[in-house]
Amino acid sequence: MTLLLENRNVTLLLACCMVFGLVLSLTVLLVPLYGLTLSKSVLILAVVVGVRPLASVLLSLPMGAFSDYFGRRSVIIGGFTFILIGCSVLAAAQSYPWLLCGQILIGMGDVGLLVAAYSLLTELAPPGRQYAVQGMGGAALQLGTILGPFAGGFAVRFLGFQPAFLAAGAMALSGLLLATSLERHPESRDPKTDLRKALADYHKKAWHLLTRKSAVQWAVAFDSVAHLTWPNFGISFYLAFLTSAGFSSAAAGSLMSVHLLVATLAQGSLGHLSRRASMITIALGATLLGAVTLAITPLLQSAALIVAVTCVAGLSRIQWPFVLGFVAENTAPEERATSVAILNLMWGWTSPCTLFLLGVLAEKTSLSAAFYATGALVMLLVGLLWLWARRKLPHDSPAPSPG
Repeated sequence: MTLLLENRNVTLLLACCMVFGLVLSLTVLLVPLYGLTLSKSVLILAVVVGVRPLASVLLSLPMGAFSDYFGRRSVIIGGFTFILIGCSVLAAAQSYPWLLCGQILIGMGDVGLLVAAYSLLTELAPPGRQYAVQGMGGAALQLGTILGPFAGGFAVRFLGFQPAFLAAGAMALSGLLLATSLERHPESRDPKTDLRKALADYHKKAWHLLTRKSAVQWAVAFDSVAHLTWPNFGISFYLAFLTSAGFSSAAAGSLMSVHLLVATLAQGSLGHLSRRASMITIALGATLLGAVTLAITPLLQSAALIVAVTCVAGLSRIQWPFVLGFVAENTAPEERATSVAILNLMWGWTSPCTLFLLGVLAEKTSLSAAFYATGALVMLLVGLLWLWARRKLPHDSPAPSPG
């Protein structure tokens, strides 16, 4: 790990990921809480939260193409710029249309940063160290997200929503300055290549990967299933649950910070775990844990139990660094950015669709029903993913320990 951190670009990129996580988690907490002050409808809450991933549907593949065409550094800079503008819009928002506008802008920056930053991270990883590097990248992101809810909850309590959104914008500006310090890499593309042709060729390559590469297909399916639990619920219905249970914004933010602290420790341990056990088994087991903890959450009657289960649930959130390491290990170097873009694209489809459907279910029945239904569905899908991996994927064995 020390040798990896001696690489200046790796260190700067990890700092960018941490700032990105901080800003993103601030807005992920603040937007739904602010939305709940404007309306108590969980369906409207689902729309406000779900509009951000829609940017991934439209922009994941184009951002991947731009990342290849203009360079990773340029897209990372552009991503922080969009997030900075989005935070400014949210700070001025007084109604749902402006909340939606700010969410879309942040979603544009989000997809650009995820695709470009984590594609660059796969390229900077030495052979055999993909899970370790992606674990560091995921932990850096999560380290930022730990601070975000904690700071955001207290900022709302003592200052209000608008100053909190402005603070998020200031952090985005610091990320923008860090991104400009990244070293430029020589462009691998032909300078005579037309951008429109590059976009067309990129979409063809993405279709080829998605339809012919079994490892990419499994990774997309796994990532979509894993996101159904705490990554989706933690930023939407779970906050509504905490509010109904009497938690203040500061208490809710602190609890989510603890949850993400556990997630950070779990992600940071991926390099160690990958040398001792099958990563596919670990990832599926973690997702199953996420489903179980989610399903039992509405049954919890005391604050102490809610805190305990929320902390344990943090162990389930290893899907992003795992899936990045998995596709990097099973694709050629020139296919990795496209694979990351495909993952983000499919998340952009599944997240808003499931949030909307669960919002309708919660409106028609109860909020608890959305927790139960998701937990049961994910448990079933984890079993199917395990069978798929056993029958169709190469044998997954622990990586040999170095030395």
